[in-house]
Amino acid sequence: MKPMILKASLLAAFAWYAGHPHGWAQSGSASRSALEAAPIAWNAPSEPRAWETRSPKVNSNTALELEVQELKDALRAQQQRIAALESQLAGGRGFNVEAGADQEPGGKIKGSPPPPPQPSPSSTIQASHAQDQEPGGKIKASPLSFHLGGAEITPGGFADFSTFYRGTDVASGIGTAFGSLPFANSAQGRLSEVRFTSQLSRLTLKAVDDYAGSHITGYMEMDFNGNDAPNSLLTTNPHTDRLRLYFMDLQHGKWEFLAGQSWGWLTPNRVGLSPDPADVFSSRNVDNNYQVGLTYSRAAQFRVAFHATPHWSMGVAFENPEQFVGSGNEVALPVAFGATLATQLDNNTNTTAANLHPDIIPKVAWDNDFDGRHFHIEAAGLAT
Repeated sequence: MKPMILKASLLAAFAWYAGHPHGWAQSGSASRSALEAAPIAWNAPSEPRAWETRSPKVNSNTALELEVQELKDALRAQQQRIAALESQLAGGRGFNVEAGADQEPGGKIKGSPPPPPQPSPSSTIQASHAQDQEPGGKIKASPLSFHLGGAEITPGGFADFSTFYRGTDVASGIGTAFGSLPFANSAQGRLSEVRFTSQLSRLTLKAVDDYAGSHITGYMEMDFNGNDAPNSLLTTNPHTDRLRLYFMDLQHGKWEFLAGQSWGWLTPNRVGLSPDPADVFSSRNVDNNYQVGLTYSRAAQFRVAFHATPHWSMGVAFENPEQFVGSGNEVALPVAFGATLATQLDNNTNTTAANLHPDIIPKVAWDNDFDGRHFHIEAAGLAT
């Protein structure tokens, strides 16, 4: 269409100059050349277009097809470069692009970022360890608890496997009955005993929370050393679970209150008047009857303690009572009242002994550290 517009412009210019008062006679060949060039200058663009520089023999349809083909080729090359860059960013290698002018030796696109290195298994493990480290290379402590509402819950326990051997046949199970060791002049005193068990495996659960200025702790502890059936050791060894500790402790300022089943205050402490099992002295013996001469109990109780200073603590406990007289001749009852008193006391068979009031146990403790060592002194009494 543009060549036709150019021809129309030439005809219009010719007619205008032909009707001009001066006509062609005013100028010679130079004037005529200037007049012929003027219409082209009015309509031609500042720079010739691609189709205007081609051979006059190429018609408009052919020029348009060539221009479209050039655009398609350029688009195809651009798409190939984009695909190559995407592959390179994704870590792909060995791609080939037709536009070789944009490639470096080895097939890499010029100006493109280097492909990210592929992590090795060892580097992946190192990265995972790095996430578990604090600034400075210190390993982060693994969480031992989880939160439920505002409370911090800490599960615990251990799996135990115990093997014990006795030179005499006590026949008391995993806990040694120190009061009934057979002598050598009996058949049991000439027999030995060996046993495997997992009864002392333990489960614990601790919950800690703060409420209205008070620090609250709930604690539960159990094992599998309960009262087994007479034939429990024949096949499946289904040991009975047993409640050891179950209490709630509340601390408010210098005052501390506890309710539930805990170690009795006649059991020696290691630190203050704390009910924490780690602060109670139950010896380091493997035998779960602990040590001969150790006074201990775990009983339902209510107690209150006052921490006067960081060193001094005092309190009083009201514990579940049980009037025990032993199963032998530990306590000799009056002959005239033996039959009557036997039903009022626990002789290892009667668990419903009459009790006038709870056991009342006052206790005071003093703690201090000297030369890096902890010292603990305590005194306790019993009213039963």
